[in-house]
Amino acid sequence: MAARTNIMAIMAALGAALGMVLLPGSGSAGCLSDADLSSVTRSVFTKSLGPVMRICSTNHPEVEERAIDATREFFLAYRSDMRHNRLKTTDIFRRVFKDDWQENLAALLDEATGPILRRAGVYSAGQCGTEIQRIEDMVERRDYSAIMSTGAARKMFEFEREHIPDCGK
Repeated sequence: MAARTNIMAIMAALGAALGMVLLPGSGSAGCLSDADLSSVTRSVFTKSLGPVMRICSTNHPEVEERAIDATREFFLAYRSDMRHNRLKTTDIFRRVFKDDWQENLAALLDEATGPILRRAGVYSAGQCGTEIQRIEDMVERRDYSAIMSTGAARKMFEFEREHIPDCGK
């Protein structure tokens, strides 16, 4: 039950942060298309990966090598997909916030990843091992769309879709 409470708190924080990026859209006061919302939530999801592994490595040196290897392999396997999401997210923020886009993007990432990083700070070595295994499994799949359409990434997207209108509808 605690894990479900944590993911809901994380999604609520992301929801509050994403509320800042509502775009003027046809027929709606503010909206993001599925593709735009997906890019932003995927950017947040992958933004937390490195810091979580760094926290695990610092707090549990026995998992450091495996954490570094898993993180490196994830970033190498999915660098093109992550770059696409980063560029799309940057474009969204530039359109919405103009000259203040960098500050607002940084605020979104801080707000949305904060709960994840705080939770990682109290992970046991076993919990870190579970997170590392999750990353290793994602790398093994070699299908970015599939891994970002399941699990926590999908839950984040669905939660946000409930709160942010779809420009395409």
